[in-house]
Amino acid sequence: MKHRFDPSKKHVLDSPARHQHTRPQELLAWAGITANQSLLDFGCGTGFFTVPAARLLGPGGKVLATDIHPEMLAAVRAAVTTQGLDNVEIFPTPEDDLLLSAPVDWVLLAFVLHEVSQPAQLLALAHKLTAQTGRILVVEWPQEAASHGPPLKVRLSPEQILSLAQPLGLVEVQRQQRPPHYYALVLKKS
Repeated sequence: MKHRFDPSKKHVLDSPARHQHTRPQELLAWAGITANQSLLDFGCGTGFFTVPAARLLGPGGKVLATDIHPEMLAAVRAAVTTQGLDNVEIFPTPEDDLLLSAPVDWVLLAFVLHEVSQPAQLLALAHKLTAQTGRILVVEWPQEAASHGPPLKVRLSPEQILSLAQPLGLVEVQRQQRPPHYYALVLKKS
């Protein structure tokens, strides 16, 4: 079993320190996410990336936010309501296969690949759900010891993620490294 974030500690996901280190809106803009696009925030948690993505995409864009934990979905729903955002659709992650009415421009996998037992399957699902010209933004913990985040043994390096992505026909477009807080990879279909 992989390391899973404990939903009872969800308050740390929205801490001022995390916002300062990660700067979610800047990270999304760096990746190339722009107004009027669609984005699936897979493992949305409390909406740490959902809310800034909804602002960035604007009224012509759409964020689909999904998570396996009902308490996380309640938190993101509250954040979206408080912010007055009407371009976010929130739903529980299905147990079998996630089907969307249309492919999305972006799939965001922020701090989730290390939590799943089959990261290659999650990347394959992201590939399937992304439009032909779309992108996948992966944000993960660096593979180095730190006082925060998941145990070192479950962290995935950028190279490990790329080795899972390449057989799926996904290639790296750009990379950002912000140790010890995160690294980000933008992937596209080849």
